[in-house]
Amino acid sequence: AIEVYEQAISIDPTHSIAMAGLAKIHRSLGNTNKAEELFKKSLSIKPDALVYQSLGALYYNTGQTSISQQMFNIALKMEPGNPDILCSYAQVNSHLSNKEDIINLLKNVLQQQTDIYCVHFNLAVLFSTKNNHEALEHSSKAIQLASSDSEVSDAYSMHGTILKDLKRLSESAKVTYFELKNTLFYLSMNP
Repeated sequence: AIEVYEQAISIDPTHSIAMAGLAKIHRSLGNTNKAEELFKKSLSIKPDALVYQSLGALYYNTGQTSISQQMFNIALKMEPGNPDILCSYAQVNSHLSNKEDIINLLKNVLQQQTDIYCVHFNLAVLFSTKNNHEALEHSSKAIQLASSDSEVSDAYSMHGTILKDLKRLSESAKVTYFELKNTLFYLSMNP
């Protein structure tokens, strides 16, 4: 894939999509400096909300939360209704901003569209520190909406933690057992 993107860029040095794709590969390989350079170059050619989101994620994962927040703010201004950007924005800002503002933002998203995994998962996380019953409701919904193994595992883990915090230990143990059983099955099928 790297060769294909590099070939596209050699043919057209202003191919911002190829640059962003190459940046994502470098990020996944741990080449964060090269990824950052390519994301920035792509954005200098053509500003794109999803590239700002990717650059924001890179900064977040390298501990540069204030720069990450700036990137997500730009992405959100460009595409205010994009649920993926909103979820990323909420995740970053839940550590930096007023949690009530983030909760209200996510609840507004749910008024538009009720079946978004990341919104329910983020609300479960945010409510888990103050309103476990509402957190439980959102973690249950996240379990139903999860579409990948990692989402299912994360949602069940969150759900089990919330049940434990509510002192519903037998239910929490069942959730933990289910998660462990599925993880072991997945590992045995994907050695």
